[in-house]
Parts: sequence; structure tokens; C-alpha cells
Amino acid sequence: MSEPVRLEGGEIEQKFISGEVGSFFSGPFHVSLLLEQGGADFADKFAVAMVPGADSRTSFTGGGNLAVFDDSDNRDAAWKFVRWLSQPETQIAWYDVSTDLPSVEAAWDDPTFADDPYLSVFGEQLTDSKAPPAIPTWAQVSAVIDQELEKVTRGETSVDDALKSVQQQAESIGTGQ
Repeated sequence: MSEPVRLEGGEIEQKFISGEVGSFFSGPFHVSLLLEQGGADFADKFAVAMVPGADSRTSFTGGGNLAVFDDSDNRDAAWKFVRWLSQPETQIAWYDVSTDLPSVEAAWDDPTFADDPYLSVFGEQLTDSKAPPAIPTWAQVSAVIDQELEKVTRGETSVDDALKSVQQQAESIGTGQ
């Protein structure tokens, strides 16, 4: 078994395309990056899979949030806009513009997603996903988790020691509330 190698931003795609990296965890944005960088022949050389697991295959969801502030000057129009953005047809059209995947479950029935061998897997993964905690310090806590996971992956620490470290550092950081 070879020693894990630290990859800088942007390196993972080329190393995966060349076969130096056999797999990696990421999000749907990586599909288009791999297809662009790997060329037309690469499309048949990789697949997307759900998070592996026997009892749970939970992944994080991410994205943006839509909100209307209480003191908004035009709350009615703002809510109409939010409702329009939340319609399946709008979400499907928005994907064509932004490549942001839909948050409305009904949009996933559209062939754009349901028939795509890559995107359909992300839709299936959403059935077992959770949003990160809504706390102001989540970015800091998440960075600690990432650091400790990397140490475990590299064989620099045990899972139990990493979990203790994450817990200790998370308690030190706090929730910011």
C-alpha cells in the first residue's frame, strides 16, 4: 500500500484522470470538471457512487438558502420570487444556467437528472444526507474535522484519538451562540 500524498487545489482532477488517484470524495461540481479536463473518451472511464456504508451512507448537503427579511421593503414580491425559484421547472432551468442541483425533490424526476448516470446518483444520495449544523463557528469546527480525518487517513493517528481531538477542539471553539 502506497503512502498517501497531499494534493493541492486543482491537482485531484488530473491525478484522477491519469489514474494516479483511484477515487475521491467530492460534490457534483466535479463531474463537469472531470468531463472537461478528461475529454470525451474519459466519460466512460469513471462513475459516481453513493457514500459507502452498511448502516448509514449519510453525506453532507450544501448550497444556498433563500430568505426574506422581516424588515424587507417589498416582502410580498420577495416571497413571490422565492416561491418561483422553488418551482421544479425553475430549478431545472436554473441548472442549465448554473449547474446548481435542485433542492426541490420533484425536479429530480426530470430526465436532465433522472437519466444522467452521474447526476442521478447525487439525487439518490440526497435520501441519506444531512445539512451541517447551523452555527456561526461551523467553518472552524469543520476545518478541525477535516484535519483530523486527514491524519487518520495518513495513518498519523487512530480513529479514537482523532475523535477525542475533534471533540476537545470543537468544545474549545464553541457554537458562537
